[in-house]
Amino acid sequence: MKQEPLIKTIIKRIKKRVSGKMILILIVTLSVNTFAWFIYANKVEGGIEARVKAWNVTFELDEGQITEYITIDVDELYPGKSFSKTLTIYNNGDTDADLSYQINSITLFGTTTTYTEAQNANISSLLANIQSNLPFTLTPSFSSSVLPAHSDETFSISIVWPYESGNDARDTDWGGRAYTYANAHPGLPSLVMEIKIIATQRVVNPSPSPTP
Repeated sequence: MKQEPLIKTIIKRIKKRVSGKMILILIVTLSVNTFAWFIYANKVEGGIEARVKAWNVTFELDEGQITEYITIDVDELYPGKSFSKTLTIYNNGDTDADLSYQINSITLFGTTTTYTEAQNANISSLLANIQSNLPFTLTPSFSSSVLPAHSDETFSISIVWPYESGNDARDTDWGGRAYTYANAHPGLPSLVMEIKIIATQRVVNPSPSPTP
């Protein structure tokens, strides 16, 4: 009789020792592990493909980087005087930003008035209220309220105090206050404003799908 090859003999012995049930368990185990690896591989692939947008907005005044809180000092302020200051805002990130501002406080001739978050909720109304109590025109403005990614915009403060407002009594009163304060405090600014510039990531709502 012809002798069987060694490899066939080994396979027959394995078949005798391993039952069909064990083979089924082995197949199921391999299938589960393969499926789990497939899910994990897809999660990793998805994570690699997902793009995280950078968020990097900086503020610069007088060629120096500053925080979002800025203080504007006006050394001399009197009838006939004008003043302007500009803040540059850089968006070095990948996302557009919405720009807004709040007026935290105004100190005029040594008297400080602070403003709350609630008052700043309607900045136009607050500015009109502040303006009604000042002898000069105060104008804060952005070059644009939207700051695109990888670009810059400016925030400016301008003050114009006309020599004559048409109200002689009021002009005399405020002119006297400016003169008295400047003589009593020659080293201090006449006006100090603390302003908070706010840059928030711009959320663009996706366009609705066309109705079929």
